[in-house]
Amino acid sequence: MAQVFSKVLSPTDITRKLALPIKAFNRFHFPEGVNYVHFMVTDSDGIRYNFRLAKRNSGNYSKPEITGGWRQFARNKGLQPGDMVTLNVQQGEAGAVHYIIKVTKMIRLFGRRIYEA
Repeated sequence: MAQVFSKVLSPTDITRKLALPIKAFNRFHFPEGVNYVHFMVTDSDGIRYNFRLAKRNSGNYSKPEITGGWRQFARNKGLQPGDMVTLNVQQGEAGAVHYIIKVTKMIRLFGRRIYEA
């Protein structure tokens, strides 16, 4: 299993769309002339979500962001700013690709950020 990205969530990541780091972009294949792809992710509870990854052209590079399915996932998980999401990819049999998403909740203890295991 390989990590695609890990990110501490901002308010915009929760309420609108999840902006991905540029380095995560190479883990997805966009057919020629297409600006979005759909992909399935499975969370730690075994629930599957259909996400839409769009590439928004910003200057000289494409900025990836998860739009479709993301807000429902964020609501279902009760995500808050400061929580962390990690997306991993696993190569299955016959070249099948499986995405697994993990949420790590942030808590404050004595004014310090601590992430639950």
